[in-house]
Amino acid sequence: MKVVKVKPAKSMVSEFGSQLAARVRRPLMRLISPGLTHAVVLRGSFIAASGFVAQALPFLAMPLLTRLYDPSAFGLYTIIASLIACIGGAAPMKFDVAIPISKTPDEARSLWQISTIVTVLALFALLVIWRGSASWVEHIQISPSGGTWPLVLAASGIAAAYQYTSAWLLYAHSYAAISLTRLARGLCFVGFAFLFLDSGLGNRGLLFGFLAGTLIGTISSFVLALWQGLRPLRLHGIRAAFHQYSDFPFKAAFPAMLDLVALAAPLLAISRLYSIDDAAMFGLFRQAITAPFSLVSTAFGQVLTRQLAELIAAKERVYRLVLNTSVVLIVISGLVAAVVLLDGPEVFRIVFGVKWAQAGSIAAILVIPAACQFVASTLSGTLIALRSLTWLACWQIGYFLAVFLLIYLEPTSLTHFIYGLAAVDFLLSLVYLAIIARAIWLYERSGCEPFAKTT
Repeated sequence: MKVVKVKPAKSMVSEFGSQLAARVRRPLMRLISPGLTHAVVLRGSFIAASGFVAQALPFLAMPLLTRLYDPSAFGLYTIIASLIACIGGAAPMKFDVAIPISKTPDEARSLWQISTIVTVLALFALLVIWRGSASWVEHIQISPSGGTWPLVLAASGIAAAYQYTSAWLLYAHSYAAISLTRLARGLCFVGFAFLFLDSGLGNRGLLFGFLAGTLIGTISSFVLALWQGLRPLRLHGIRAAFHQYSDFPFKAAFPAMLDLVALAAPLLAISRLYSIDDAAMFGLFRQAITAPFSLVSTAFGQVLTRQLAELIAAKERVYRLVLNTSVVLIVISGLVAAVVLLDGPEVFRIVFGVKWAQAGSIAAILVIPAACQFVASTLSGTLIALRSLTWLACWQIGYFLAVFLLIYLEPTSLTHFIYGLAAVDFLLSLVYLAIIARAIWLYERSGCEPFAKTT
C-alpha cells in the first residue's frame, strides 16, 4: 500500500505564498521590460541626485546671490550663459549624442575625437564669420572685436568638451564620475561667485563664477575619462566612425543648432524688446524651474538612450520602457507644476527676495509648457536610438520658425510675449511626443529591426 505524505500546513502556506508572488511578479516584469525601467530609474536617479546636489549648491546660494547682485548682473549672467549653452551644445555637430550608442570602445573613442575636431573647427568659423556682425548683442556690451566675444567662444568650447566627455563617461558606465564632475561645477560656481563679489569684476562676478565652474568641471571630467580608459591619442578608426555616423551632422546638427538658437532667442529678445531687468526675471525662471528640469531630463535621457540602444541591438520591444519612464517623468513634473501654480509670485518673493516676484508670475504662466518640454526632451533619446532623425529635424526647424515668428511680431508687452511663448512650447511639445510615439510604432511594426526606416 502506497503511503501518501501530507505536507505540513506551514509548508503548504509557504509554497502557496511563493507561487502567488511568482504569478504577481511575472506580469509586473513584463510591464517594466525585464529590469530596464528599473535601470533607467535607478541609474538616472543616481546621476540626477548627484546633479541635484551640484545644482542645489547654486540654487541654495541663489537667494543670497539675488540679494547681493542686482537684476542687471543676473541678466548679464543668464544671457551670456545661454549663449554659451547654445554654441557649446551645437559645436560638436551632434556626434556627441552618438557616443553612448557606440558598438565598441574604439568607436566611442573615435566619436569623442571627431567631436573635438568638429568643435574646434566650428568655433574658429564663428570667430571669423561673426567678428563684424554681432550688433544683436551690443545692448549687453558684447563687442565682436573686443575680448568678450572670443571669451564667449572659448567658454562654449569648454562647455562642449564637458558635454562630449560626459557622453564618453556614460558609454563607459561611469555614473559616479559624471556625478563628481557635476558636483565640482556646482561647488566652483558658488565659491567663485562669492569670491568675485568684492573684486574689481563688479556685476560680472556672477558671470565669471559660472565660467570658472564650467572650466573646472570640464577639466575634472577629462581627467576622470583618462582614468576610466579614454585614449585620446589613438587615431585609428576615425574615418570609419565618421562614415558610420555621418547622418548625425547632416540630419541632426543643423536643426539642433536652430533648436538651441530658438531656446536662447527668447532671452535675447526680451532684453532687446523690453529691458535687461525683464530678461533677468525670465532668466531666474529658467534657473529655478527649467534648469532643474533640464538636469533631470539629461540624467534620465542619457541612461534611457543607452538602455534603448541595447534593446534595439537585441531586437526587443521598447514601448514599455518608454511608457513607464514617461509615467515617472509626469509625476516629477506634476509635483513641481502644482507648487508653482499654487502661488508662484509669493514663492519667488519668499525664496529670492521681494524684487523677484515678477519671475514667479512668469513661472506660473510657463510651468505647464516647461513640464511638457521636460517629458518630451527626456524621451528624445528614443529618436536618436532609433535613428529617426528626419522627423526630429523637421520638428526642430518648426520650433525655430515658431519662436522667431513670435519675436518678429514683437508683442506689445512682456506678458503677451510670455503667453505667446507658452503656447508655442506647449503645442510643439505635444507634437514632439507624437513624433516619438510614431517612431516607436514603426519600429515595433517592422518586427523590431535595428535601424529600420522610421523616418
